[in-house]
Amino acid sequence: MPFSEPESVAVANIFNNRNFIASISYHSFEGAIYWDLKQDDPIRTLTYNLAIHAQKVTGYKLGDVSPLKGLEYNWMIYEKRVPTIIIETGTVPCPLPYSQWKTLWNKNKDIMISTAYMYRTTTE
Repeated sequence: MPFSEPESVAVANIFNNRNFIASISYHSFEGAIYWDLKQDDPIRTLTYNLAIHAQKVTGYKLGDVSPLKGLEYNWMIYEKRVPTIIIETGTVPCPLPYSQWKTLWNKNKDIMISTAYMYRTTTE
């Protein structure tokens, strides 16, 4: 059942009380960026552009079509119409070993500021 857990209710409340123009969700396996839910345009193109930006910054590959699951990015794309990607970090199932921290940090440390800048320059 959607929003049955306190943490999912908290996330929904944050998104429902603000006007986000993009969202990046982190998970920790596979080293790929997922964006493709077979959504329609214009949200499909906007989400793809966000994924390409993230790929350039992080070096992760673009993942194949995402299976529909009850993840927050499905809700953000389909219900809120906000471009949303999932960046899957790491190379092994959770918990990730501490030995991967430095590599993951170096790949991802610039994504938030570069994405904010990307959207600032496209919405001014």
